[in-house]
Amino acid sequence: MNTQKKAAQTRFIVAVSLFAAAIISALALTALGNRTDSFWIAKRSLAPGSEITAGDITLTKVTLGDRSEKYISNRTSLVGSYLLRAQNEGELISINEVSDLPPTKRAQQVPIAVRSADMPVDLAIGEPVNI
Repeated sequence: MNTQKKAAQTRFIVAVSLFAAAIISALALTALGNRTDSFWIAKRSLAPGSEITAGDITLTKVTLGDRSEKYISNRTSLVGSYLLRAQNEGELISINEVSDLPPTKRAQQVPIAVRSADMPVDLAIGEPVNI
């Protein structure tokens, strides 16, 4: 009779240990699989060239995996930056869609062919022109 009690006790301890191991492993797998990070999204639709204020953006938690490098995380401050492209409400803000320079300071030089009759007479070669 004593051996039956010991066997029952041993089975009970093994069963409780296996149950605890199953619970712990399930929690560990869930924690490892949950790789959400906080990224900036637009609170409302924003026009290109507008300066980002604290009221324009908010944080949201998303899982992006290896694409997370393309979007701006909560570690980067966006307030005071300028949008290069229109943003819809709830859209993630990409690193390629913001600039620290205002639109008036972002200029590009592009060669174009223009007839001399279409240019002002006081225009010099290489002089910047707004088109």
